[in-house]
Amino acid sequence: MTSTSSDQPTVIYDRRRTASTNGPDPPRVLVAADNPAARGHLVGMLREAGYDPQEAGVAAAVIESIRSGRIDVAILDPDLHDCSELEVVRATRGGVPEVPLIFCTSSWNVDRAKEVLRAGAWDWLTRPFPKEKLLDSLADAVRGAHNQSFCWTEKDQEVRERQAQRLEAYGRLAAGVIHDFNNLLTIIQGFGEMLQSSLPANHDQRAKVDEICRAADRGHALTQQLLAFGRIGQQESRDLDLNSLVLRAEAMLGLLLGNHIHIEPRLADHRCFIHADSSEVEQVIVNLAINARDAMPRGGQLILETANATFPNDTAEPNQIPPGDYVLLTVRDTGSGMTEDTLANLFKPFFTTKPPGQGTGLGLTIVRRIVHQSGGYICVTSKLGVGTDFSIYWPRV
Repeated sequence: MTSTSSDQPTVIYDRRRTASTNGPDPPRVLVAADNPAARGHLVGMLREAGYDPQEAGVAAAVIESIRSGRIDVAILDPDLHDCSELEVVRATRGGVPEVPLIFCTSSWNVDRAKEVLRAGAWDWLTRPFPKEKLLDSLADAVRGAHNQSFCWTEKDQEVRERQAQRLEAYGRLAAGVIHDFNNLLTIIQGFGEMLQSSLPANHDQRAKVDEICRAADRGHALTQQLLAFGRIGQQESRDLDLNSLVLRAEAMLGLLLGNHIHIEPRLADHRCFIHADSSEVEQVIVNLAINARDAMPRGGQLILETANATFPNDTAEPNQIPPGDYVLLTVRDTGSGMTEDTLANLFKPFFTTKPPGQGTGLGLTIVRRIVHQSGGYICVTSKLGVGTDFSIYWPRV
């Protein structure tokens, strides 16, 4: 690999190690879809990776296999005709350890996905997706079940439901406030421009009016960023220069992080083009920056670094990233670092190390989903007392 970064990031999961250390036999995987072609495609990907999956065409077979303890993970199409995806989830919760359910579908419906994940499913993947995305989700699920950390009590489920409802309510409230504020800024902009046009350039009050207009313009730009940041399910992928996105996000981060955090962009001296949704990339940067801020309560340094990276075909890449050309974004902090236990659970929905009421546990889950959905890969390294590096690889265009 060639990269401008001197440290080689280490991914927190390794599907080959996960599969081989889950007892004497590899994990027992069941693939269920009533469409033979869709089922065969998933089975083919798994067999190429060394798994020997079982197959089923109806949800009843999935439920029976889980209840009888014959499988460790189920990968299924949510459109099985004999049972809805929610009925499958609810019918199979409560085992120790629980069998993770990974849903793979060709249609993206955010409300449907949210409801299934709330009910206890492990993951929701939208086709087409690279084979590595399925294998990464499967490896995480196997390890979670093996550690018996995927079991939720009824009380835990109620807490998860309240968290999701509260988050949705906050999002709607924030969107309404932003729209109202944007309307007020429009009025300020309008009257400011009228006053500006009525004053000659050499008027002693012109400089003050110009500053009012500039402040209104900056406020309007910020509200547009916030509105784009809060969009759900409206992807507008296109070719983007990651350097420009980092600079745009930096302006918003100054307001979010506070003066005790020093932000240092280290941008490549060449353009770094990726194909993604700009608001989602900004959301990734903001979520990681907020996570870094929380790890540096007494202040510290946040580095946003871009570079090109290449994995040659003849290189055995330990992070399970396929050979190819990538754009690398590194988000590095000088915070408290993370324990191995925290790293193992980092991307799980609703996992948080913060006190109750101070974190949703969804920030990094959203980051990973966005990165995977745009065909990218995320790795993390951390050392207690030193800090944490998040390394995100997007395919270069």
